[in-house]
Amino acid sequence: MVLAKVKLKLRRVRRQGQRPPRVNISKLKDPSIKKAFQIQARNRFSVLKEQQNTGLQQFNEVLLETGKRLFGHKKKKREEWISDDTWRKIEMRKGKKSKILGTRSQRLTEQLQTNYKALDKEVKKGARSDKRKYIETIAEEAEQAASKQDMKTLYRLTKTLSWKCQTAAGPVRDQQGSIMSKEVLLRWKEHSEKVLNREDTDTEANIEPAADSLDISIEPPNIEEEKRAIRALKNGKAPGMDQIYADMLKAEDSVTPALLTDIISNVWESEEAPETWKTG
Repeated sequence: MVLAKVKLKLRRVRRQGQRPPRVNISKLKDPSIKKAFQIQARNRFSVLKEQQNTGLQQFNEVLLETGKRLFGHKKKKREEWISDDTWRKIEMRKGKKSKILGTRSQRLTEQLQTNYKALDKEVKKGARSDKRKYIETIAEEAEQAASKQDMKTLYRLTKTLSWKCQTAAGPVRDQQGSIMSKEVLLRWKEHSEKVLNREDTDTEANIEPAADSLDISIEPPNIEEEKRAIRALKNGKAPGMDQIYADMLKAEDSVTPALLTDIISNVWESEEAPETWKTG
């Protein structure tokens, strides 16, 4: 009879259709980086104008490639409040535990248990100290954000300090109004089928033409309308599938509105939307 230990290493499989990493748009708050972005975007836009190749795809590529070069990608940063020294002690404690489980000698077991208890106290003491330092650091960052009127950062840090987790979903009721504890997914399916799948009406809707014509301009949009639309966009919002942030459009305000006006005017006249607009 042969005994053996087998260790399997699973390979991580990437999901299909994942979004590319986002650019670190927060760097646009730096005046020097913002100025460099404006200069590089204008230079590349002028080249496209000379080549008479200013479509929506080329427009997006200029902004995105310039942003990647200057801002870099946004990295997910997970704040680890446990220090390296505490992690080292945790690994040592884990090793002591393995030795205790693998030792048959009573004398060695008692000695290892004594060492394990002492090491366990050091781990807990170090973890409490690390957590206290982490909270103090977060509180100082929140004070700095409040002094700079950076409400987004202040809200994020306050949420981190509160240690609040996402609440569970609310109760689901059946058709009689009683709260359900089981088969909740089936109830949602039943509700969706009832709401979304309705029978067609016997008669078609008869919509009469309006008596008065509305005063609506049907002329192609002009550059002033583009500037107002760009200024109305909110900063710091997540981009769409094209990865273009509103902050990028607002950063360069001399050439960008004119190019967007030409692109949208072409769409207006051809009455054909770009393929990227049809992708949700």
